[in-house]
Amino acid sequence: MTIKYPPPTALWLLLACAVWMISLPVLAEDKAKKFSILAGFESKSGGDDVGELVVDGVDKGDVEAGGGMHFYLGMLYKPSSAFETRLTAGYQLDRSPTDTGTVYMDRYPVELVPAYCYRDHRFGLGLIYHTNIVLHGGDFDNPDINFKDSLGYSVEYGYKVAPFIYLGFRYVNMFYDIENENVFLDGGRRVNASHFGINLYVQY
Repeated sequence: MTIKYPPPTALWLLLACAVWMISLPVLAEDKAKKFSILAGFESKSGGDDVGELVVDGVDKGDVEAGGGMHFYLGMLYKPSSAFETRLTAGYQLDRSPTDTGTVYMDRYPVELVPAYCYRDHRFGLGLIYHTNIVLHGGDFDNPDINFKDSLGYSVEYGYKVAPFIYLGFRYVNMFYDIENENVFLDGGRRVNASHFGINLYVQY
């Protein structure tokens, strides 16, 4: 199986996020406490079915283009009590064991989400960029399918459930275009990766 590394665009975005995070100890000295680190995960569901979970010849489920678990790190900039912006980079994976191996789909999301804040509530509208999107077939009969980098948007609501802990619900609108030549899924070259997610992150 050939390993596909993240393209230069993704590496620059991840590097920029890392630089911002490294600079946080200095920025934290600001009296306004405008910058903070955050870490979180999200459970996602939705999008077209792109891989099947088969046990003893019986279909038990599917790998979804927009589904899986998303783990991320990033920073939050809060210039005032009414507004904030979240910048994160992470890894998203959806997998299923089959009779012939393991089918899984992974990608590297980079997200920029401005939000309006009212007391403990957050209302966000953000840009979502996915890179290095690959559907791994699990065996030689099902080769890897690569997708082009994709840009989408999110609409979300979040609530502070405890000091520095936020729970959010959101919808992401996104589509993936197949990069491989002469490869089709359900007769098409595009899959719907739109999905709903439940998001939990801790702010430091």
